[in-house]
Amino acid sequence: MSSPTRLIFCHGFGLDPRFWDPLRPFLSGFALSFMDLGYFGPPMLPALSCRPKILGERWVGVGHSLGLLKLLSQPWPLDGIMGLNGFVDFLGHAPVLRARRMAEWQTLLAHFHRNPRATLENFYKRCGVSPCAASSPHLQMERAAGDLVFLKNPLLPPLHTPLLLLGTVDDVVVPQELVEDNVNHLQTQGYNAVRLHLLPQGSHGLGARHPEEVASLLKEFVHGLP
Repeated sequence: MSSPTRLIFCHGFGLDPRFWDPLRPFLSGFALSFMDLGYFGPPMLPALSCRPKILGERWVGVGHSLGLLKLLSQPWPLDGIMGLNGFVDFLGHAPVLRARRMAEWQTLLAHFHRNPRATLENFYKRCGVSPCAASSPHLQMERAAGDLVFLKNPLLPPLHTPLLLLGTVDDVVVPQELVEDNVNHLQTQGYNAVRLHLLPQGSHGLGARHPEEVASLLKEFVHGLP
């Protein structure tokens, strides 16, 4: 690679950094940092705010689902951002879509408050990923519930930072309609550095699922950064 690149990963709701284990073997040559949102233990952030970038170094954020919003909420000077099954507005902008998504979000929040572990188990099934930790005695319910509220607050990416949303046609959690709505709205607001790439399969588990293809697309994105 022409210059060092650090990839900064953030997993999605109800998961932890182990989500990225299938992807790691395909990313040799990169420096890797991982956020832990703390659903099953203390949250952890990479110590990136404590040091400046190395001369010529690039920082690229990679967020799965909610993890994209978490990356956007950090002060790090990212040179590129990739969202796997990601979004910048979970509810969307088109009125019919937004009303439907709001009803789905309210149902999810109500189910989580009634039975958080069963809600997580069902969520893992919808994502198409293994239920890594729903039965953990260390489930941080208040933190997870707080992030479900955080989920519905849109966050805009930096205007000129390249953003690639990598979605799947068979995602039932963040469906194609929503991702296209997000991208269309951003582009109408002048965010010309955003683009969308859809895979035919992968459900809501890109990164853990199809890791070799995801790694290839990530490398292509990084190599194409200005």
